[in-house]
Amino acid sequence: MAGEFESLFRVAEATLGDVKAILNANSINFAEFNRGGLGVGVGTAWGDDIVIVATVEISAEAPPAPFFYLTSGILRNADGDRLRLLEICNVFNERWVTPAAFVLDEDDGSTVLLKMLWPVMLFRHEPGYMMRVISRLAIQTPKLREQLISQGIRGDLYRATEEDMTIVFNQSLADPRLGG
Repeated sequence: MAGEFESLFRVAEATLGDVKAILNANSINFAEFNRGGLGVGVGTAWGDDIVIVATVEISAEAPPAPFFYLTSGILRNADGDRLRLLEICNVFNERWVTPAAFVLDEDDGSTVLLKMLWPVMLFRHEPGYMMRVISRLAIQTPKLREQLISQGIRGDLYRATEEDMTIVFNQSLADPRLGG
């Protein structure tokens, strides 16, 4: 079993190597993370309060082409009317095909993330497109955050620190369908 996990991590790390090369081609600085429980990744900051991570999950049921996630942290430890929180995220998701808003339930409140799934091959052939995609995520992040706050949802902002990037990395590997 350990050998099987190691081979899955090698595949994920190879895919992440492609992602890092594309980030480098776009002159995007990033921090590397140690292996997470179920994946590998890197993080970058846009301004003081936008944290974006790229993660590659390990999976025995991997899709035929390498994919990776781009995830940004919106609010953590969110409190307020949970039903309202979910409604705001659902309305956001109705308006935008991608990124999708996810809510993770955690011990100290809910966490709201934006998450996008991309095939690495797309960016290999058009590396400049990565900058447009990350820019879109960086634009959508404060828009959703402002919507939540204006509707009475409060929480902690993510900061452009390695600690917060690591938090978003670990949260990005959580499956929101399982409640976090």
